[in-house]
Amino acid sequence: QGLLPALATSRHLNIPVVFAYASVPNAWGSRETISATIQERAHFVLKDAISAEDRVIIIDDIVRTGSTVQALKSICEQAGATFVGVGAIIHNRLLENCMNGFQMETLAQVSPSSSSSQPVTISPAVDDLALPEVVAADVLTERVMTDGVVLPGNLLKVYSFINHQVDTGLMDMCGQLLARVFAGFGIQKVLTAQTGGLPPAHAVATALRVPLVCARETHENDQSVMETMYSAPSESFTKKKKLVLYVTKESLCSNDTVLVVDDFLATGTTGVALHRLAEQAGAQVAGMAFLVEKRFQDGRGAFCHPKNHMHHEQYRRKALCNREPPPADGGGVAAASVLAKRFVDAKCSAVLTAEMSGVAPAMALARKLRVPLVCARRELSKVMVVSGGTVSAKVEGSTDSARGMLHIFKDHLRRDDTVLVVDDILGNGATALAMQELCEQVGATVVGMGFLVEKVFQHGRGKILARRPQLEDGIVALTKILSMDDKGLKIFRCPEPHRDTWLRVASDLVRRMSAEVEIDVAANAMKFRSVLGLHMSMDPVLLDACGDVLAAQFAGVTKVLTGAPVQGLSVAYVVARHCEVPMIFARTGVPLTMKGQRILSAQAPTGTFNVSAEFFGPSDRVLIVDDFLASGQTAKALQQICTEAGVQIAGFAFLALNKTQLVGQRSVSNGNGATGKEALGFGKVVVLAEVFGGIKQGRCDVKVADWLQRMS
Repeated sequence: QGLLPALATSRHLNIPVVFAYASVPNAWGSRETISATIQERAHFVLKDAISAEDRVIIIDDIVRTGSTVQALKSICEQAGATFVGVGAIIHNRLLENCMNGFQMETLAQVSPSSSSSQPVTISPAVDDLALPEVVAADVLTERVMTDGVVLPGNLLKVYSFINHQVDTGLMDMCGQLLARVFAGFGIQKVLTAQTGGLPPAHAVATALRVPLVCARETHENDQSVMETMYSAPSESFTKKKKLVLYVTKESLCSNDTVLVVDDFLATGTTGVALHRLAEQAGAQVAGMAFLVEKRFQDGRGAFCHPKNHMHHEQYRRKALCNREPPPADGGGVAAASVLAKRFVDAKCSAVLTAEMSGVAPAMALARKLRVPLVCARRELSKVMVVSGGTVSAKVEGSTDSARGMLHIFKDHLRRDDTVLVVDDILGNGATALAMQELCEQVGATVVGMGFLVEKVFQHGRGKILARRPQLEDGIVALTKILSMDDKGLKIFRCPEPHRDTWLRVASDLVRRMSAEVEIDVAANAMKFRSVLGLHMSMDPVLLDACGDVLAAQFAGVTKVLTGAPVQGLSVAYVVARHCEVPMIFARTGVPLTMKGQRILSAQAPTGTFNVSAEFFGPSDRVLIVDDFLASGQTAKALQQICTEAGVQIAGFAFLALNKTQLVGQRSVSNGNGATGKEALGFGKVVVLAEVFGGIKQGRCDVKVADWLQRMS
């Protein structure tokens, strides 16, 4: 029961899951283990799954007496790891427990009731805002204290995780927190200034599901901007220069309710300028949100100064406004999803973009791929000048000598990094080539380039390929503008090549499995180190991509069903997520929560599968999912449960088809000479990879499934 919340938690924290087994799997062989007793049964973890450097949280579905938590805590102590705390969905306070002395976070609690008609009370265990506030704010504070550096002139260097190189996971947490703080304000748009404010503003706008407006910079004497745009004077604290912020008159409307977001609140000049832009448009500023406030510089006082007309009472009144936000605009997230699928097999370790229009799509993609975001600056900030250690590249053809260069800290990209270059528009290719040059200077490799729009008539793709022919298959644009003249635009919307994506995902799975397969001749078994994981240390990105491909092959699925093996549950979980349907888990025992219900049972190799009949309805179409298809006995047992429930089977989905004799203690045939695929009858069976070979060959080979090869 604890596996699903643990998987979900690990996905958001981007860390591995370690699962304690009730018996030692054959695949572990003679490897050393750590054990503890849970409910009178020994549970085992590989010793090298947890190290002394690890900080571990224990996740379970329900905490009752605390005995399970104490046993898992004992495993952490045996490994020398630091035990951080416990997370659970429900805390059952009806029983005495031993949960004192350490941090525990739960979502709901069951307590004795004072009413005779109602024996128990079920209530939220924590204030709706308290948990994310503590987590996000504490993590950010700890990161600033740990990685932040104070430089001369009251400069705080946090470039490695806030504004130059962005920790997208942390930014997402902060964005969700700020969004929840302003959830009742009726926010219709988020307003920020280039460039440091873009990552937090993008995270907040994504969480609020509202458009993001970014004010650009220009110099004080730019008359064309003054005459045609909303503009306001400002001053950059880090660059030590006066400037003007401006937005187009179409981007802000008089009936908009705006939230101003920036990374730092220092002197307050940027915030005041953004507020004035909103005032010029007649929009209402409901509030202001910042990641870090330098209290000693009294930026908050600038907002309350009489000449700025921004008093706290004004903000309080606007917070009471209960206007409904407009329909969500998920275009940026959708575009990032398409680009992420296209580059799923690129194994990139960083996303590189240039300020400023490229930041929004690049951050969405970096968040999707769970890799750092590095933003190349067009001007050297004061922090970059004082710190040194930067590399620069010229943007050819730029008419602005002050902004015709791109700059990054050279330690933000390593020699072994594989980089995706992302921007909003591919025009003449100059910016993309400059980012390519930055990567080459530090020794990193560009494995692809992604753009929202390509202006075909400016021939940027050809210019890039003339210098970097190895990128011929690695340049992706979601929309192409074929021509632009006084008659308008001729636009071609590039269709997403689903079949190409499926093949790339399967090829990546095959490469990983081929590189990591190990044969244990004595146990007649094959092992994969991290694709499926001996101790649940799986690759969540790869599994998620595989789940997406498998889900796309079946229509009208209403439930996903899987059996007891842990790896099969993980595959079924991602398939169910992409099908957007519930996942049903067949157990080898009957929990107390299922007592008194009608139980559907079937014999499987690992024991008797049991499922409550309440989970199924007469109109259900069930997809059966597992990690490997070998003899087919597990899938047949699940098929029998569906038959007994009277539901329709949509098909069978597996990561791989096992054509070897390496299946542990059982045969690949089902007893009558038929293979696992044949044993399932005429149902639709989809696999992404096929494993063949065996003991006689002394090795296993992995290839892409035949149906995908024919598709190519």
